[in-house]
Amino acid sequence: SRPSRPSRPSRPSHESRTAQPGRQLRSSRPRRPRALLAGVSLATLALLSLATALVVLLTPPQVERLPQEVVVESLLEQVEPADHSMDYASLFTTPEPYERLGYPAGDGLIFIGLATQSALSSQGIDAINAAVAGIEAYGNSVGFVLYDLSTGMGLAYRSDEEFYSASSIKGLYAAAVVAADPNSFEADYPLWEALLVYSNNQAYETLVARYKMQPLRDWFVEADTSLEDSNPMYPSISARDLARLWLRNQEFFTSGAAHAEELAQLYTRPNHSAIHEQLGWAYTTYSKAGWFYPGAMEDEAQARAATEAAGATSAGDGQAATASAGGADGAVAADATSDAAGAADAQGEAAAAPASQPSAPVIYLSADPCSVDAGLVMAGERPYLLALTSDIPGALTRLTPLVAALDAAHDELAVYDLGSIVRIEQGIE
Repeated sequence: SRPSRPSRPSRPSHESRTAQPGRQLRSSRPRRPRALLAGVSLATLALLSLATALVVLLTPPQVERLPQEVVVESLLEQVEPADHSMDYASLFTTPEPYERLGYPAGDGLIFIGLATQSALSSQGIDAINAAVAGIEAYGNSVGFVLYDLSTGMGLAYRSDEEFYSASSIKGLYAAAVVAADPNSFEADYPLWEALLVYSNNQAYETLVARYKMQPLRDWFVEADTSLEDSNPMYPSISARDLARLWLRNQEFFTSGAAHAEELAQLYTRPNHSAIHEQLGWAYTTYSKAGWFYPGAMEDEAQARAATEAAGATSAGDGQAATASAGGADGAVAADATSDAAGAADAQGEAAAAPASQPSAPVIYLSADPCSVDAGLVMAGERPYLLALTSDIPGALTRLTPLVAALDAAHDELAVYDLGSIVRIEQGIE
């Protein structure tokens, strides 16, 4: 008899097959019904496939988007009452432009104009927080305003807290005087250069003795703020007011007035500025910084004594000379600084001092430690204003991480999708 065939082992179920290591499962596509292919030639199938491909190619994709008229109307509604989004050329033709910096006060990071928190990435906000924390960790305070000149969007932090202005005030004084008296620019060019490039204190005192303080008082009024009467030469100032005043500077620089552009060029090459040092390689910057530290007045007195003892060395046409010593914020060569935590910042500075003028004593009615910087950053088609105030004792380099973080934040504001603003305003997002 024939031996019986051994029984075939049963096939594992789907569940058991999935549990077997190293074995790949075939796709679970449903099998085509054989009846649909019966009697159909290969040529017919090829024609059907070609026809299907043509239909797919010729059918436009269905993209869901907002109607164009809705976007235009919504943006216009934002422009007219808020006066935030406008082109660069018309920035200062609108009545009372400084009202754009009239945002509500607050303790945390404030978004100005149409900007909202969604305008910045989490990395952008974290970078600002880290830069501020790096300053506050040493017991110092800082405030700032970033303001985009073409859209009115920006950021602010502790912008109403006042700090000693130190020599940052010189950048406002120069613009105010030359705007009021254009002839002063050519008449005292060496002094203006010493003031803005080298932050020379003796040049400032000479110019104030000559042109008084009224032009600066008027400048403050035109910027919708007021000058501190107790110490007008070196007042305390908030980042918000410093930003308003630099809006006034920018208005003058672009006005076409006599010597406005020539004066502005002196702001592009400051001997020391956190804004210029961090961003000047990438953009044209117009800035004027100020700083003060414990012992600055003593250094200033020693600097002047050394200069007078050595005698003034003629420079150029004889109207300016070079001083080389240490001083309060600007007359001179070395600015050695330290804060409570022991951080030090050595800053070299050579300053032009007027040779034909006698040295006058400096009276600092307020001498709180500070590092302050403000100016304009011409970032392509999206220029912006930056004002930074702090009580850091004379160490502007400690502001550079914050300048870098704010510049990166401005890049994000510059590409902020206005369409998302429209959707937010309409309650779609």
